[in-house]
Amino acid sequence: RVGFLVFAMLTESRDTAAGDVVEIPLPAAGPYGVIFIPDTSGCAAAIRSFDRLPNGTFGPIQRHGGVHYGDILFEMNDRSFLNTPHNDVMRIINDKNLLKKNAKFINAKEY
Repeated sequence: RVGFLVFAMLTESRDTAAGDVVEIPLPAAGPYGVIFIPDTSGCAAAIRSFDRLPNGTFGPIQRHGGVHYGDILFEMNDRSFLNTPHNDVMRIINDKNLLKKNAKFINAKEY
């Protein structure tokens, strides 16, 4: 249990603004409270804005606090989105059959 608490503290303190890769576990189904756009090459998914959930709270990505506007979702479940067209990335993000979703974000300058 102590190991889990240390892991949780370490992962939640990571921040793309500091050059960290931020990994956020997401539930199988959204909404996630974020609006994505393609990166400059039409691939991956860049954060355009955050959107509150229907109940008025922040989504899991914004609630983490270490991810910001313009950051890139570049990997999920060890699958790189580097050369994956944005539409395909969005299908993967919205796939409710993926029960485990570990989203990895990086600062656009590091991407």
